[in-house]
Amino acid sequence: MILCTDIGNTRIRCALGTAENYVQAAVDTSTITGASSFAAFLREKFGSDMQLVTGGIFSSVVPKKDADVLTAIQALNKNAAIKPVDTARMGVDFSSYGSVIGQDRAVCSAVAAKKYGTPVVVVDFGTATTVNVVDENSAYTGGAILAGVQTGIDALAKGTARLPQFDVTGNGYAEIKVIGNDTYECLVSGAVIGAAFAANGYVQHIQAQLAAKKARAAVIITGGNAPKVLPHCNFDFIYVPTLLIEGLFMLYETTR
Repeated sequence: MILCTDIGNTRIRCALGTAENYVQAAVDTSTITGASSFAAFLREKFGSDMQLVTGGIFSSVVPKKDADVLTAIQALNKNAAIKPVDTARMGVDFSSYGSVIGQDRAVCSAVAAKKYGTPVVVVDFGTATTVNVVDENSAYTGGAILAGVQTGIDALAKGTARLPQFDVTGNGYAEIKVIGNDTYECLVSGAVIGAAFAANGYVQHIQAQLAAKKARAAVIITGGNAPKVLPHCNFDFIYVPTLLIEGLFMLYETTR
């Protein structure tokens, strides 16, 4: 069995099994206060199957949590060799990106390019909303980073005197209105439909740039907030909620 782990800003997600058949579990990143708490999570979710782990791979955008995660896995299975993702071995050229790319963005871009061909655009509605572009030559050309759906709500509540703090995931999907009738509905519209409108604009302009080179990209949507946003997107897309986990399994098999 293979253990794939994504250490994200909001959640740590794990998948145990094979690329064709795996079980997923997730925990809030903020609740992991040390190796023992993550080991307890793994025991609860995967039990004795942790003893069957032969190897694994992890991506992380929260480096301070890496040691806790790796120590916990080793405590449960000393024979499990867990390796970090390596952008140099993903099949996508990240060399033109002017800074260190987030591992989650890199993994999603690489698996989308391999699975759906290039050029490809990945829109990830997570803690941050990111737009990622891989061109027809399998080169990562960049994209955009915006506040995520919930992150925007949190920032407004913190930075203003009267706007309320709430969990936008508690709102349903279809009833979200462009024109909110009270403060709560206005905030939900701004967070959810605003994210969709931003994605609409980015995809439109990216496709226009690609059209100048006689190319058109497949657009892949992923991320935990995607189900709330995608009903309001007006471009063709493929929704792949497990894109990051699929990418980790792919990278494990191609780089071991």
